Amino acid sequence: MLSAVFAKLQNPYLGQETVQENAWEDTLSEMTELEALIAVKDQLVQIDFANTKGLDTKLKQVLELDQSVYQACKKTTYNYLIKLHKDKSGQHDIYVVASEYHRRLYAAYTHVFTALESDQKIQLEAEQRKLFFARYLNAIFMMLKWRYFNHQPATPGVWASVHKIIKTAEELSLLNKSFLLYDFQVKETSMAAILERGYMVDTLHQGHFSAFEIELTDRVLKIWSGNPVVAYTYKDNRYQFFGALTRDTGPARLEAKQPLEEGCYWSTARMVELMENYLCAAEMGKSVAEFGLSGVASITKVVRLFKKLRVEWRVDVYSRQRRSEERSQKSRLLNIHYGLHAIHEYLVALQAQYSRKADDGQFTFELPTTMRHASQPSTQQLASVPETENWWMVDESSSGFAVDLGREVPEWAEIGMLVCYSEPGFQTTFNIAEIRSVRKLDSGAYRAGFKKVSQNTAAVNVSLEGVETLTGFQAAATEVLDDGLEKVEEFPGLLVDNDALGKPKLLLPLVQFVRGASYTISAGDNRHQVKTGKVLNKLNDWVLFEVSLNNK
Repeated sequence: MLSAVFAKLQNPYLGQETVQENAWEDTLSEMTELEALIAVKDQLVQIDFANTKGLDTKLKQVLELDQSVYQACKKTTYNYLIKLHKDKSGQHDIYVVASEYHRRLYAAYTHVFTALESDQKIQLEAEQRKLFFARYLNAIFMMLKWRYFNHQPATPGVWASVHKIIKTAEELSLLNKSFLLYDFQVKETSMAAILERGYMVDTLHQGHFSAFEIELTDRVLKIWSGNPVVAYTYKDNRYQFFGALTRDTGPARLEAKQPLEEGCYWSTARMVELMENYLCAAEMGKSVAEFGLSGVASITKVVRLFKKLRVEWRVDVYSRQRRSEERSQKSRLLNIHYGLHAIHEYLVALQAQYSRKADDGQFTFELPTTMRHASQPSTQQLASVPETENWWMVDESSSGFAVDLGREVPEWAEIGMLVCYSEPGFQTTFNIAEIRSVRKLDSGAYRAGFKKVSQNTAAVNVSLEGVETLTGFQAAATEVLDDGLEKVEEFPGLLVDNDALGKPKLLLPLVQFVRGASYTISAGDNRHQVKTGKVLNKLNDWVLFEVSLNNK
């Protein structure tokens, strides 16, 4: 079908008959996006890189071919993501064509780079050299992104090429030079910005991120990346990620101590701050136009993405988790309730049967211990909670466990999500845990890792009492009802580790947390006032912090 098109596209640099030079884009406009990518891919294959003579001319041809289908690539990506759930056959056809085009473009740039390395006599003009390195780096990350769409790892040698480009660009002082990557663009970029974007997208492919979320992350980074600083000297607590320039590996999260090898370093602090500000504005119902993401995706989808990214790219001191004990292999079914509100509803139903007020009148909950030693409930049914699933546990230790999710990951199963789990038949024995990782195995199945939060938890109702200010205690606003009583807004919470073994902790919805605040917590006839203390964990939609209990 495309034979006539191929005849029109014969390249002038190969000494073959061609149409007029300015007719190139007109010819492409007659094709569909996929036809254009196929045609340009064929032109890339025909370039003879075995002979380095006229390399600058061949590079010019690659640059022109690259630019000619830039818009077609954008449209193809859009079509791929839209058809992902609607037309599996059409989605597969798009993936095959697009991924093959990006692979061929990467190969063409690699041939040029190899020739420049092997023959020092070959010299490129300054502008051509700068554009070549930037387009080469961009082509690599575009190819990798399409591989990550299909959960495929990077091909061998790719990261070695990236690191060679970085070293060469740094030697030539090109890394932070601003320029237009394509002639028709209006926003300038830099190799450092392209590098950061590619590195940060790479950090997602092993986690539970959909093709849409990977593409959305890439688009956000294009808008926000600016001209980041890429450093080559490690400084304590300054950077969160590094790339080992001596290995064929991608970016890695910095551990507590400095890597003992040559590498480049960069920070995610600015990105995380922008995401937190966006989330805060969205949760408060304020305009998010100032963040420049209008038209990229709906606010709901951006919020969902940012809640996952702030966990992946957090700026707090990071130390790789080392298990102090081996996990024992276990295979048993778990009943999972997910989300703070659903967990609260579930525990309230249990507490209605098993909780009791302490004889000394102190604010304590004997719920967990009582429930573990109590007989199974009678015919009385617990409240129905919709947010529940059944998963298979595969191993467990005293601090965490792992479950198999199968081939499909539930949409809600995000890093940081809070869960309450029990075994069927033992619904009165429960634990609280958070999702710490979601990974795809070589078999194609997904596995989730959990960290236990508490085995001693009680559901409480919470209301804001007030906040300590410089001028004194400022009480929370309340509404006076017709009968003269005050209406206080209550929200769900979990009282964690309220025993003699440790400081009591309170787990609240993140949106309800105020530093320096006093809260009233209640369960049944028990009421107590608490003050906020040290924040222990803040992920997704909840926050865990220490509290001091005072009589009220």
